[in-house]
Amino acid sequence: MTIREASLTYIALMVLLAITVGSTFLSLGPANSVINFGVAIAKAGLIGLVFMHLRRSGLLISLTVAAVLFWLMILFGMALIDFVSR
Repeated sequence: MTIREASLTYIALMVLLAITVGSTFLSLGPANSVINFGVAIAKAGLIGLVFMHLRRSGLLISLTVAAVLFWLMILFGMALIDFVSR
């Protein structure tokens, strides 16, 4: 990892943090949750790609990450269906 790459990642994470903090001061109703969830996904993606070196990983690791993300989508979807149906 180069210093430039680490610096750009740091700046991006700080911008995302500023968006998260800024959204707490705005009264957007349910949109606050959507914005913060999107920012959290972006932060996790940046950390995974840059600091965990997933961008340069092999095929097996990429398939494992894809399977984990797919499984999480299934679990969150089932929880959402349960929440909505009550």
